[in-house]
Amino acid sequence: MKLFVDAGCVACHNGPALTDSNYYRFELPSSKDEGRFLVTGDEADKFAFRTPTLRNVAVTYPYFNNGSVDNLHDAVNLMGEQMLGQEFSEDENDAIVAFLHALTGEMPAVEIPALP
Repeated sequence: MKLFVDAGCVACHNGPALTDSNYYRFELPSSKDEGRFLVTGDEADKFAFRTPTLRNVAVTYPYFNNGSVDNLHDAVNLMGEQMLGQEFSEDENDAIVAFLHALTGEMPAVEIPALP
């Protein structure tokens, strides 16, 4: 957790749900999804995606808007490079992934409402 905080991950992944629920520009390599722009039409929203919660992140793969990353190690590396501008060593990556696994709890029961 200390490395997660010190690396700057908590700038966006904070609070009880480990998300600030804000939108940030994130261009995933090879993705053509233009993010929030498709809804707002605002150029500033091109490739902007909402910060996801990290609760149960270890069991909610694949990752990112197009599901192109199937493991936490690669997801942590990509986030470090794209959002923090840094490369994590293998030990640092392992430590952050271990912290993310600690966020796994009971999956909530989701009841889908019947529509009229």
